[in-house]
Amino acid sequence: YANSEDVTLVFSVSSGTPYNGNGEVTLSKTSGAEWEGWNLVGNPFNETAYIDREFYTMNEDGSEIMAAERNDIAPMEGVFVIADYDEEAMTFTTTDPQNNNGKGLALNISNGRSGVIDRAIVRFGEGSQQRNLPKFQINRNSTKVYIPQDNNDYAVVHAERAGEMPVNFKAEKNGTYTLTVSATANCQLSTVNYLHLIDHLTGADIDLLQTPSYTFDSKVTDYESRFKLVYEGKEDNDNNLDNNDNFAFISNGELVINGTGTLQVFDVLGHQLLSKELSTVNCQLPTVAGVYVLRLINGDDVKTQKIVVR
Repeated sequence: YANSEDVTLVFSVSSGTPYNGNGEVTLSKTSGAEWEGWNLVGNPFNETAYIDREFYTMNEDGSEIMAAERNDIAPMEGVFVIADYDEEAMTFTTTDPQNNNGKGLALNISNGRSGVIDRAIVRFGEGSQQRNLPKFQINRNSTKVYIPQDNNDYAVVHAERAGEMPVNFKAEKNGTYTLTVSATANCQLSTVNYLHLIDHLTGADIDLLQTPSYTFDSKVTDYESRFKLVYEGKEDNDNNLDNNDNFAFISNGELVINGTGTLQVFDVLGHQLLSKELSTVNCQLPTVAGVYVLRLINGDDVKTQKIVVR
């Protein structure tokens, strides 16, 4: 709905009958439109409903459309979804599809004068819809937190169980902001074993599991590529990220290798940091905390594993 002048709309809940259909909604995707594929849909039931996909809600002051950190939709609540193709069918259901989009963490930005003004979500593990979803901004100059991938800005990103991820921030005006981490629906922060926020501007390293919020000053002229997340899921072994064929672990500050051959160590960007023939099972750890990829080569046998250094 759009209008050229301020008006007051009145919605009545005293008349009408509850919806008794199957909850199916047909989405549209207008090719070439500025907001191609975006649809505003409403819960048609007179009780809480769910949809098996990511959705977006509007923030309190109406300035942003934010990825929802919950999976429930209130009666008569409207939410935004993205259609993959024209006349795509989507179904509302009154049964909660538990863990339908995998476990996730929400990074919420507030400015102290109001509630959450923007949000980005990182999801872990398998889900029904494994794709990154874009930011949606009504006002392109407003404050935003987003995750950059391949020159695109995303509000929702699916990730491996552990790794590093850039988190960008743009301030609408100079001031003090707070970034808070919270768990999305069907998830708890206790399912994360390691979660650190790195502030490239100040050098601060914040353990978000110990202190789940970080307050900082920001200017509109600051570089947007300000933050980085380093994380590890708790379902994995304490130091290992791949349970299928682990050959390395950390003990007493050293990297212990179970096997022989050539050990190669890479950072998450693919840069090789080390290559050596194993003459001992113990190796020196990288000096910088982060996530590293290990490769053990013995003839035609090649094993790969990720590991977190803290």
